[in-house]
Amino acid sequence: MESERMAQQSRAEATRRATIQAAAEMFAANGYANTNLADIISHPGISKGAVYFHFASKETLARATIDEQHAMSMAACRNLLDTALPPLESLISMSLLVVDQLLTSPLIRAGVRLTGEIGDARGTVADPHREWVELVATIADRAIDDGDLLPGTDSEDFANFLVAAFDGVRMWSTHGNTTRDLPIRTERLWTFVLPGIVDAPHVEYFREYVHRRWLHASLDTE
Repeated sequence: MESERMAQQSRAEATRRATIQAAAEMFAANGYANTNLADIISHPGISKGAVYFHFASKETLARATIDEQHAMSMAACRNLLDTALPPLESLISMSLLVVDQLLTSPLIRAGVRLTGEIGDARGTVADPHREWVELVATIADRAIDDGDLLPGTDSEDFANFLVAAFDGVRMWSTHGNTTRDLPIRTERLWTFVLPGIVDAPHVEYFREYVHRRWLHASLDTE
């Protein structure tokens, strides 16, 4: 009986995730207002019963999509903290990782778009923006201790600025539902920001690091 119950739970979770993935494709392409449950139900492999079993409304499905997107992005970025990368290089790599997710994953694009369109999360994560700021501030503190960021840098202020700046670049780049220029805009963001946060003799090194990472990423996607 226990194995049967676990199998049922596993199937239910698989169905739930498949429903979120199907919804994400619709939300990413059309936005919240222009997507309805009938569109999602018509997706191959998705049934009306499955949708309404797991989600009471389009809004609850949208908020579940935001939760999934946020959890996926945060987990991938937190994994960078376990690598041997120096802190500032971790932050640069984190931005590249998020760009790659936005370019390749409808779920990530949908979650980010929905967060902006709905206006808040109200899912399992109370404030996604706050979590990003806290993560960046934690890495910034390490970068200050390592001497990568200028002494006297306020990690909280820096984190709020960087998260807001990246979000602005992301919104500008996805205007018209395209992300094709997001990589180059993100590279330019770092190019302009670095002189204000890094000791002058080290600026060129980090600019070269940004350029190498973006060049490597572009070759990987060709």
